[in-house]
Amino acid sequence: MLTRREFLRAGAAGAVLLTLLRRLPGRAAAPVGVLDADERQALTAIVPVMLAGALPEGEARTQAVRDVADGVEVAVAGLPPHLQEEV
Repeated sequence: MLTRREFLRAGAAGAVLLTLLRRLPGRAAAPVGVLDADERQALTAIVPVMLAGALPEGEARTQAVRDVADGVEVAVAGLPPHLQEEV
């Protein structure tokens, strides 16, 4: 059975690994055209409300909202076409 210490070590190692992987060059850009302008505008209006208290303030907030919208667009692009239409 996994001890608490081993569990915490594994969690910390996983967090470090994910952080390092995110910093690798060649990160894919968000696909263009998966969300139309109206859908993206609605998404950028919803994100600050859903993530209230979790977003930074000022210019960093604008970038964070853009990053979340890009992430949603990447996630939607990974769905099969019939599910993309539902989203």
